[in-house]
Amino acid sequence: MALRSAQKPPRGTAAYSRLVNRPVARRVAAAAQVVGMTPNVATGISATLSALGLVLLAGFEPAPWLAVAVPGLLAAGYVMDSVDGSWPA
Repeated sequence: MALRSAQKPPRGTAAYSRLVNRPVARRVAAAAQVVGMTPNVATGISATLSALGLVLLAGFEPAPWLAVAVPGLLAAGYVMDSVDGSWPA
């Protein structure tokens, strides 16, 4: 419950963020705290996942596996970006 109250209010938030990303990020943040992850580590993981997705997008010819890998990496990076914002103060 503390993680839910630590997040930004839903007013004016995109539906994907409100209905998918934030609930997933809350669960990931709870698990991250259990294993001792810090918000800075979550940010580093977010940057790594997002950068890898962009490198794949820019560095390879279009292929079916990229159609799965790139959105998956970018979505995971977005979740991890939201994880550090989910930490209770």
